[in-house]
Amino acid sequence: MDWVTGIQKAIDYMEENLLHDLDVNEIAKKSCVSNFYFQRIFNVLCGYSIAEYIRNRRLTLAALDLQTKNFQVIDIAFKYGYETPESFSRAFMRFHGVTPSDAKKSGAALKSCSRLIIKVVLEGGSIMDYKIVDKPDFKIIYKGERVRVVDDANTKEVPKFWDRCLCDKTVAKLLDFSRKASHDDDLYNTTFGMADPDTFEDSSYIYKIGSLYIDGDVPEGFLTQDIPAHTWIKFTSVSLNDNYLDVFKKIFSEFFPTSGYTPLGQFEVFPESDRSHKDYLCEIWIPAKKKE
Repeated sequence: MDWVTGIQKAIDYMEENLLHDLDVNEIAKKSCVSNFYFQRIFNVLCGYSIAEYIRNRRLTLAALDLQTKNFQVIDIAFKYGYETPESFSRAFMRFHGVTPSDAKKSGAALKSCSRLIIKVVLEGGSIMDYKIVDKPDFKIIYKGERVRVVDDANTKEVPKFWDRCLCDKTVAKLLDFSRKASHDDDLYNTTFGMADPDTFEDSSYIYKIGSLYIDGDVPEGFLTQDIPAHTWIKFTSVSLNDNYLDVFKKIFSEFFPTSGYTPLGQFEVFPESDRSHKDYLCEIWIPAKKKE
């Protein structure tokens, strides 16, 4: 089963159980990717979190019930999992812009969140530069910070972490370590951001800013980690001026569904240069395995 089919199965499971308690771990089991990647892919492709989708779908159906059935507000609140009519009314008002009582009136203006259907669509003929390489194991040195798996792009947790590491000379120290490598190493004179799925828990993970580690004393506050041999898919010529979410959306919606590979992690590799220059380019590296 490819991961697009798996995600659709997970969505179908959510739809079939909207009137019951839904756990993200159980939802992710219906897909063919890890909980970490299921939440990241869902957010990138859909533009909102799993919890938001479930809430919006329930409030959409609740509005239909209020308009078409002779139910009391308290009945609808309990039906869709709210503990009190007051909490339901607040959520309903935030989503629809009207109270549940007003929604029962003829002509009420309401919002609708339609059921998701994941499709692989040909649109735009996007051209993506990439290469698939087998890279032996290597070692990294890094600093890490826990961020939320679906909210980091919206709350700017990752960019703020990068800003701190640039200001406190963490990035400069990392570059010194990377320059100990051979000049023909593809991580020479680079730093990277790493989304580590092995640290995933409670819808968050450790984001690591690091570099290649060859040798030398490890400064206080830094850690090292062995990265095993992998097949890596390297998407090259990624401009920092591009919207990163758009780049990842293309990778997950256009490349991986037809590639024969399943993603396992994520590196964003930044060569040392003037990042503010309009022609500055970085790379996105994704360790992957062939689908069975």
